[in-house]
Amino acid sequence: MLQHSRYIVRLSVLLCFFLVSHANTIIGQPAERPVFGPSSVFYHALRSLSPEVLRLNRSFEGLPKPTRPSPLTIFAGKKWRYGPGTPIEGLEVSLSHVPQNRYPVEVQHRILQPNSPLWYTVRLPMPQPVTLRVHADDGAQLWYDNKRIPVYRGRSFNLPASQEPKQLVVRVLNNAMWGGLNAVRAYDQKHYTEYVQYRRLYRRIERLVKKATTWPTHLPAETIAAIQAAVDNPAGIRVSAAEKKVAEYPHFTTPPYLQQTGSDSLSILWETDLASHHELTWGLQPDQLNRSIESDSVQTLHEARLSNMETGETYYYRVKQGKSRSNLYRFRIPKDTTHFQFAIWGDSQSGWETFDQIVHAMQSHPLQFTIGVGDLTNQAWRPRQYSQLLQTLHPVGAHIPTFFIPGNHDYDGFYDNMIPNNYHRYIRNGRESLQTYYSWSSGNAAFIALDPHHTFPVGLSEKSEQYQWLKSELKKSFWTGATWNFILLHHPPYAQGWPGYHGELSVRDALEPLLREHNIDFVVAGHSHAYERLIKQYGDHRTYYIVTGGAGGGLEPGKTISEYPEMDRLRFKHHYTHWHIKGDTLLFKAIDSNRNVLDQLKITN
Repeated sequence: MLQHSRYIVRLSVLLCFFLVSHANTIIGQPAERPVFGPSSVFYHALRSLSPEVLRLNRSFEGLPKPTRPSPLTIFAGKKWRYGPGTPIEGLEVSLSHVPQNRYPVEVQHRILQPNSPLWYTVRLPMPQPVTLRVHADDGAQLWYDNKRIPVYRGRSFNLPASQEPKQLVVRVLNNAMWGGLNAVRAYDQKHYTEYVQYRRLYRRIERLVKKATTWPTHLPAETIAAIQAAVDNPAGIRVSAAEKKVAEYPHFTTPPYLQQTGSDSLSILWETDLASHHELTWGLQPDQLNRSIESDSVQTLHEARLSNMETGETYYYRVKQGKSRSNLYRFRIPKDTTHFQFAIWGDSQSGWETFDQIVHAMQSHPLQFTIGVGDLTNQAWRPRQYSQLLQTLHPVGAHIPTFFIPGNHDYDGFYDNMIPNNYHRYIRNGRESLQTYYSWSSGNAAFIALDPHHTFPVGLSEKSEQYQWLKSELKKSFWTGATWNFILLHHPPYAQGWPGYHGELSVRDALEPLLREHNIDFVVAGHSHAYERLIKQYGDHRTYYIVTGGAGGGLEPGKTISEYPEMDRLRFKHHYTHWHIKGDTLLFKAIDSNRNVLDQLKITN
């Protein structure tokens, strides 16, 4: 009976793969095959599992799962003290900024103190070296015994032992509205490190077992034996040996996605579970992929750069690694035209089921590209978040480029230095540096993407490198010669749907003088999880403020809204925005996840 149940479970999993792959369409073109494995996946997919693989599964089911150790009780009975900081402190500070006037609070503690540092202190010994996990909105910096403690990973900090009570200081960096210190948990450092190491090892073994179970053809007996040895005696050397055995069978953990690098060039990126060489073949006919790019290094995140392509042509491509190959995909290099369509969405924020609906709704348009205006993820220190983002976007992202703009949650886990490492790992947009703001043009439209989270607190200081860059971009011919001009960022200058939030004053103060001078048509943002629109007149020019924060994250409650500003349109629906440029006319629609139109405009320049 048990063995029969396992067959049923595995059959269900394979059926899910089948359904997902056939739902994976792009503008009416069904996916040719699943995104992993050889071409004959479905011919072999329902094969019976060999006795060796069944034994392997039983052995893995008996392998102890990673269990986080119990937290220490060193905070029991200790009183935290809280004091508000000031935004002018900036990112890097010393303990001289700790407010003198602090009062006792209980953790969990949250307070309405937008875009400000929040200081928490407690005095206690550390009987042994500990790992602290600090849960804070949005990020945290930490000191113990007057020494700055660097972040270990995401929310974790490693502290030395101290038999004498010393002051622990947590500086919470709140980049939104409500913020504070939600929880601090301490773990024996040795036990926690062993837990983290074993969890990584367990996940590597899990991937190996999954590969042996789901690979469409039987893996060689010696490969199954190597995986069995890793399960029977889990150790790094045995797992590495098994991974070498399966190196020719990589799974695509992040399927191919496009990043535009120029008018006739782009990058194709993808990620695999095992490091290996790759080959990308491409051409003008699906059965004539007569050009190729091969990697000269072994890696897990792959990039192939294509250039000097003919505008107006459709190209086809396929990724090959070992005995794996991807679907056959296509993309088109658009002509420099004044007639084109694109979509803008924001705040997918780990709401993958809803974002999936948004992606499939966007497929109904012949889009040239899409733009994500921040909060792409919810826990950005986890690489898996970006993998899930790109997997969900895949039906569109494998065929047209997406321009990604970071939001405050895309900095989660990186508040030590405000460098969003995972954003930089997965999102290139043709950049060679760690710069998170950039510009591009398409047809008769010009786009500038800004990142006011580049510093703390949020803002665009007139003295900053980004602000000076912006002023320079606004004077360039790509901008002054465009019919349509777009500023894109995560924090909106104006918003009403988030109770107590009126938009970002620092962004508004920075942009409005430029709006008056440079005839900016649209300022498009997210952050508020709603659809909002406001039209403002600057002399003889009109600027449209659009908030499109409804691509997946939980919606604002909608029962109460801010008293000001009074937006012209406000809807609490998951949605995206569709833009259709026809020369000097622009057709705009906000469309919900059920494909109902929430708002529409026809604008002539």
